[in-house]
Amino acid sequence: MRVEPYEPEHLATMRIQNAQRNVLPTLHDQVGMLESLPAVTIFDGDITVACVGAFEFWPGRAMVWSYLSEDARSRLLGLTRIIRRLMEHYDRRRLECEVAFDFAEGHRWARLLGFEVDAPRMRSYFPDGGDCTLYSKVN
Repeated sequence: MRVEPYEPEHLATMRIQNAQRNVLPTLHDQVGMLESLPAVTIFDGDITVACVGAFEFWPGRAMVWSYLSEDARSRLLGLTRIIRRLMEHYDRRRLECEVAFDFAEGHRWARLLGFEVDAPRMRSYFPDGGDCTLYSKVN
C-alpha cells in the first residue's frame, strides 16, 4: 500500500463502505474543508482504500477522521499498521475519534488503533440523528 497527500477527488471517487454511506448527503460540504487539513489517502494499486486525516480543535487536541472504501476490509491489518504509524508522528496530546454507536466493526477498529471510550453514547450526534461513541487517545 502507498500513502499520498489527500486530494478531494480521492474521496469523491472512492466507493465508501456501507456503514459510512449515511454521511454521503453531507459529504459535499466537507470535501473542501478536508482539503485544508493534514490528511492522506491510502492506495493499494489503483484502489483508493482510505482517506484519513485530523481536524485540530486547538493546539494539542485533534479529531481524527477516516473514510474507508468497501475494499478496505480485506486490507484492514495493513491499513491499521499504516494509520498507527501516522498517528505516532501526529504530535498532539489528545486525539479523538467518533464511531457510530451501532457500528461494531468501527468500535473494534478504534480500539485496535489505541483509542479508549470517553463517552459511550452521544445521542443524536450525527446529521442524520444517529448516535455516536466518542473515543480518545491521550499521549
